[in-house]
Amino acid sequence: MKLLKLIAVATLLLAGKSQSFGQIYLGGQANYTNYAGYDLSFIGVGFNGDYVSDRITYRATFNLGLPRSYDRTYHLNSNDWTMPDSEVEGVEKYSVLNLWLDVNYFFTGDGEDGGFYGKGGLGFSFLRVANNLGDYNENMYHTNFEDRENYLQPILRFGLGYDLELDFGNVFFEGYGNLPANTVNGVAIDVQLPFSFAAAAGVRIPL
Repeated sequence: MKLLKLIAVATLLLAGKSQSFGQIYLGGQANYTNYAGYDLSFIGVGFNGDYVSDRITYRATFNLGLPRSYDRTYHLNSNDWTMPDSEVEGVEKYSVLNLWLDVNYFFTGDGEDGGFYGKGGLGFSFLRVANNLGDYNENMYHTNFEDRENYLQPILRFGLGYDLELDFGNVFFEGYGNLPANTVNGVAIDVQLPFSFAAAAGVRIPL
């Protein structure tokens, strides 16, 4: 993917200009994600590890979205063409797991002292949907909904943030957009998740 290659080249160029600090940070974060065009959002918690090299910070994040449940009406197809279709009430449950690899470049300050930064990165979102239908006569009706539906989507991330150094370490605040990738290594893939935007706040402590 051309965009991925550009990100990789830009990262190498920036890294070549930086003076390595070699400082490692560990921490955590809380975040909020909203999927554009859908009535679906998650509050998440995550763990992050940083490697600081002057103005560049390489960050790996493991994030878990707290499960969400929605009441909904499911359509039932009649097994007998002489009988009308029907509906049944049920609960739709969502859970999401994310893995991110980001590069943060500090426009002011640096990775230790903090400042304003831009971020770009790659990741994967794994979304599971559980459909829990109420009771219905399976001899008379059937449904096209699966009990479990799984979606795995490669993601590109871009955003801005601010990092503040304190006595115990650093705190950061950032906003970003998650853009689903439609090609990987030149091969087209299905876009299973929509664009989403998110905000996060977290801490990172030097080792």
